[in-house]
Amino acid sequence: MSADPVTARLQAQRDRVLDELMTLLRFPSVSADPAFAQGMAEATDWLQTLLEQAGFRGVRRLQAGGHPSLYAETAPRPGLPTILIYGHYDVQPPDPLESWTSPPFAPDIRDGRLYARGVTDMKGALVAVLAVLRAFLQVEGQCPVNIKLLLEGEEETGSATLERILRENLDLLRCDAVISADGMRAEGAAPSFGTGCRGNSRLSVTLRTATGDLHSGRYGGAVRNAVHELSRLIASLHDADGRIQVPDFQPPPGLEPAPSLPVDPGPFYAGIGAAPFGDPAIPLAQKLTVHPSIDCNGITGGYTGAGSKTIVPATATAKFTLRHAYWQSATKAVAAFRRHLEAQCGAGVEIAFTRDAADVDAYVLPRTHPLFLAAQHSLTDLHGHEAAAMLAGGTVPVIPMLKALLGVETLMLGVSAMDERAHAPDEFLRLSSFDEALANWPAVLRALGRFPPAAFASCPT
Repeated sequence: MSADPVTARLQAQRDRVLDELMTLLRFPSVSADPAFAQGMAEATDWLQTLLEQAGFRGVRRLQAGGHPSLYAETAPRPGLPTILIYGHYDVQPPDPLESWTSPPFAPDIRDGRLYARGVTDMKGALVAVLAVLRAFLQVEGQCPVNIKLLLEGEEETGSATLERILRENLDLLRCDAVISADGMRAEGAAPSFGTGCRGNSRLSVTLRTATGDLHSGRYGGAVRNAVHELSRLIASLHDADGRIQVPDFQPPPGLEPAPSLPVDPGPFYAGIGAAPFGDPAIPLAQKLTVHPSIDCNGITGGYTGAGSKTIVPATATAKFTLRHAYWQSATKAVAAFRRHLEAQCGAGVEIAFTRDAADVDAYVLPRTHPLFLAAQHSLTDLHGHEAAAMLAGGTVPVIPMLKALLGVETLMLGVSAMDERAHAPDEFLRLSSFDEALANWPAVLRALGRFPPAAFASCPT
């Protein structure tokens, strides 16, 4: 791997780069909680200084009323493609604090793993990418492609102002393609890159069965109970094995299954203390990444305080997450979900739906696109065995947003593995994955630099 001069420089600077990661991890950049406003500001200031000192041009903050995004670029060179690199510097809240082995914002290395909030999602990848770009500027005075950087500060809160930032800066952000440093890698030694993700809709469902809660001794057994009714609706979404019973959530006839990496069910379920669920005919990897899912995230209704309260609840609410497959439309999927629940409602039950966030469609990178080809060929050559394309079960809202506004495709080149406890206590990143990113990014960027800009525009989508 050291044959590449940029990679060799990165290996020589590895301790410095790791120290920079530790510094960024110490900033509690929690975007969801105003109590962490200072941590967000400190992280923003530190990253802006790093970009300026690394030699990027046009470093600035892009704001639309929320936490800012940072923008930077390299000097444009004609004849080279322009790649927009996306990442985010905000992190999830650290709660529950008592479940951490070491403090969440005091990074700690144990057994080849770096533990801290945000290390795998996604400060590790962010620092690695910035180090790679800086090394190109130091060693060669330029990058193999024209680079634009967009570092978001609100990804962990649903990217509330990102669309406005994009719309107000379309000319600034024009590019031929996007690489997201926010993404997953395959577990184990196999090189991998991300080519898509499921979509997402979040909504609440509220049932009303009477004008108010009723005395269970006077009315119990004679009127509908909102909690019972809601539970029945939730149960109607799947059969006993877990097959989704909502129309339009089954793949259309003749659809070729998208590729996904195999997952060994034994260690997977043992590692999370859970039992298998879902259509037994669908491989586990496909359930996790390709096929849609419907999950109830929580239920409220009736009385849950100390002691008892003998009532028949009149209202109950449930929150749902719908993960859409690449062959679905988010809008049509939500409509099918609503029709199913409305059809299952008993007589006299009022049902109301509330969107908790904007719909996000699924995304898949075309296999003939230069992003796909560059990643597959360069990572295969670098590691000596074939690189695998991965689909992610989660959702990256910025990808379909960039597709819609800029008309460009996105490759995901992240470092996060499924078991690294993102969003949970004791979040960690394998240092081997961090080192792999320092080698992967130079290879992929060099491969992309061999494509003319016209190759990106002419690729069918």
